[in-house]
Amino acid sequence: MKAKMILCIATTLVVSLSFGTHAWPNKTKDLWTFEKITKNMIPVGWKLEATTPLGPLATWGVAKDNTAPNGGKVLSMISPNYDFQHDEDVYHLCWTDKVSYKDVDINVKLKANSGNQDRGGGPIWRVKDKDNYYICRANPNEGNIRLYFVKNGKREEITDAKIDMPSHIWHEIGIKHKGNHIEVSFNGKKLFEADDNTFSEGGGIGLWTKADATVSFNSLSVISPDAKEEQQEEIELSFEDISPGKLPKGWKIEGTCQVGPLSTWEVVREDGAPDGKKTLALTKPNHTNRGTYNLCWTNAVTFQDGEIEVKLKGNTGKIDQGGGPIWRVKDKDNYYICRANPLENNLRLYFVKDGKRQQLASADVEIPSGKWHEIEIEHIGSHIVCELNDKKLLEVDDDTFPKAGGVGLWTKADAATSFDEFEVEFGVEEDDDDVDDDK
Repeated sequence: MKAKMILCIATTLVVSLSFGTHAWPNKTKDLWTFEKITKNMIPVGWKLEATTPLGPLATWGVAKDNTAPNGGKVLSMISPNYDFQHDEDVYHLCWTDKVSYKDVDINVKLKANSGNQDRGGGPIWRVKDKDNYYICRANPNEGNIRLYFVKNGKREEITDAKIDMPSHIWHEIGIKHKGNHIEVSFNGKKLFEADDNTFSEGGGIGLWTKADATVSFNSLSVISPDAKEEQQEEIELSFEDISPGKLPKGWKIEGTCQVGPLSTWEVVREDGAPDGKKTLALTKPNHTNRGTYNLCWTNAVTFQDGEIEVKLKGNTGKIDQGGGPIWRVKDKDNYYICRANPLENNLRLYFVKDGKRQQLASADVEIPSGKWHEIEIEHIGSHIVCELNDKKLLEVDDDTFPKAGGVGLWTKADAATSFDEFEVEFGVEEDDDDVDDDK
C-alpha cells in the first residue's frame, strides 16, 4: 500500500498530531444537522455553560421544527430559566471542545424566536473556555450583526453592520477566519471584514445567545479553508507528550458485551517502543470473560475511506492476546476490527454489529508475543485489505457499515496489549502505474 499516490475524493488537509493536552487538530469538515439527536438532548460531546452567569444555566435541546432548512430538527436555546429584566449581559453557550479549529469557514442557519431584552444569536469559535472566544451574532431587535471577542468574560465589539432580519424567519451567518483576518456574511452577502489578534490559537466551536433570547439553529457547518489547498489528510498519533496514566484527549474507554468493570487503558513508559519511550496500552483487563471486547476509541475524528496503520505488541493473556485497530465505529457495539492474536497465530477481520462479532476473513501467520508487529488496513467503499508486517493477508468486500465513524484500538478478554504509532490517512488511493501524469 505504501507505493501509491493519494487521489482524494474530497478536499482534505495534511496534519500531524502529537497528542498532549490538545484535542484533535483542525479537521476537514464538521456538519451538525441534529437529525439523529433525541428530542430535548444536545449533541454528544457538547456542553452548556454561560459567560457571567447570574442564575441557573439556560435550557438547550433538540426540537422538531418543520420549517428547518435541513431536516426537521433544530438545536435551540429554549428557555433562559430566569428573569433578565435587569441582567441582560449574560451569554449562554452550547459548545464543544471535542474538535479544535483555528482557520475556519463557518455557516449556520438561525431563527430568532422570542426575547424582550435581546434576540441575538450566532456561532462562537476559537473557544478557549466559557469566558474566551469569538462571537458573531445577529439581532432582529436591533437590526444589526456584530462581531465581538469575549476575553476573560468581557465582550468587546470589533465591527458591525445594519441588516434586515425579521424574527421567526430563517437566516444564515457566514464566517471566514484565517490568521487574524475575519470576513462576515449574512444571507450570502458579504457585509464586512476586520483584523483581530485577540485569539491566535485554535479552539472549540459552538452556539451563543444573550439574555432572554430564545434562538433556533440548524445546519452548523465548519470547514478548514486549508482543506481546499491540500490533497490528503493524515493524522499521526504519538504518545510521547502524554503523561503516564492518562489517555489522549477526546478518547474514551468502553466495552462490548462488558462483564465486570471496564479494563484499564493508559499511556505507559515502555523502553523499546517504536516511537520514543511511551505507548498506549491496555494494562489491566479487570475481567477474564472470553466474550468481552475492550475498546479505547474516539469519535473526534470520523473515518470512512483511506488507510489505518498501528504497531502493536501482545504482552500477556491466558484466554486471549488479540488486539488491533477499530474503524467506522458507530458506538461500542458497532464497528470493524482487524486483530492479530499471538496465541492463535492468525490475523482476522471482523465486524461487530449490535454487540455480536462476525468473521469476514482469516489467515494463519506467525505472530510472536512480546514483539512489535504492524497492522495496516486499506478500506475504500466496501473493499477492505489487511496487511501484517507489510504482507497482504486478507482481502474482502463488505457493506455492513458504509458510513464514516470513529477510530480506536481493541483487545479481547484478558489480552494486555501495547500500541504505538497509530496513523490514519484519509482518501482514495490508486497505484502509481495507473496515474496519468498529465492530470
